Amino acid sequence: MNNILKNTFGFISQLNDAFTQLPPSFYEGLPAQNEADYVQRFEEKLLFTPSPIIPVGGQLPSGDPINGLFSLVTLTSAQMLRMCEGGQRAQVLEKILATVNALSDCNIVGLGSLTGSSVTGSGLIIQGRANTWLTSGNSFAALATVMSVEKIAQRLGLKLDQLTVGVLGATGSIGQGVSMELSKSVGKVVLAARQINLLERLKKIMPGQTVITTEIDDLKEVDILVVTTASSETLISVDWPKKGMIIVDETKPRNTPSGLKNREDVIVLDGALISVPDIDFNGMNMECPSGTIYACFAETMMLSLQGVNEHFNLGRVNPEVFPDMRILSQRYGLDIAPFYSFGNLISEDRYDDFAKLLK
Repeated sequence: MNNILKNTFGFISQLNDAFTQLPPSFYEGLPAQNEADYVQRFEEKLLFTPSPIIPVGGQLPSGDPINGLFSLVTLTSAQMLRMCEGGQRAQVLEKILATVNALSDCNIVGLGSLTGSSVTGSGLIIQGRANTWLTSGNSFAALATVMSVEKIAQRLGLKLDQLTVGVLGATGSIGQGVSMELSKSVGKVVLAARQINLLERLKKIMPGQTVITTEIDDLKEVDILVVTTASSETLISVDWPKKGMIIVDETKPRNTPSGLKNREDVIVLDGALISVPDIDFNGMNMECPSGTIYACFAETMMLSLQGVNEHFNLGRVNPEVFPDMRILSQRYGLDIAPFYSFGNLISEDRYDDFAKLLK
């Protein structure tokens, strides 16, 4: 490992599907966006475009400095998943590895969004060829999702042990960690995923009352729904959730439709957002509200400051690390940000109105 930039972390993610994260020069020579071959030409150009590297600075709430580098794998979310499904996973992995190894002087690199999901086996597939230590960021992302459930229940005056919580994408890295941790405190957990054998295996190690299903409609009656899948599709329709459902959407790209913000009887939370008021991405669009970062990014910063010199919890999240992650987050002042819904801060009146609806 060639880690020469002390206490400097790296973090990578894929390009968003809105194509808004590249410099203007990239778009030169491309057809107009309304022309039929725009997306194809755009994606072809991405395959041969080096990953941009952006310095990240600022200060954590604890006073510790933020000293990092952010880089983009120049593939969109939809393109990455489509290539993996179409037999081009090796090409996707090469792009991700090239981006990771461009940050090899950092003492640890975090894998954000799809780069830290099933595409790379949450880092396991690429760890042997990475020239630096890796974290998927999924441990703190899972814990932050649990903390979000705890916080919204408290804000609305709900008792966790009386609630049924559903987890969509329960057998994924984050989903499994969320499921196991929530099962310790909520009344019942309903786990949904595509593969019944993985669900059955997970149920055997769950500490609380658990129901498993491969049908999304079996989640319609849960009180709180946690959405944590690797899908790039909208999986939930506007009229699907029951009245009074709380949805914590941890996905990126998100699986919930924007039309849900017009339903006053359902509340959707943007999951795993951590408050860091003093952070500077040098103009990069991070797709999160100002003064916030995603929990996977926060995990990478914490591990860097701790001087971790090994791959951290790659693959499926191990809930045994959650107590230590809670301690670290308190040490560095990293707490759940005020709740947002589809990028908009939720008002106090909205909470009060929703609490009345639940009575």
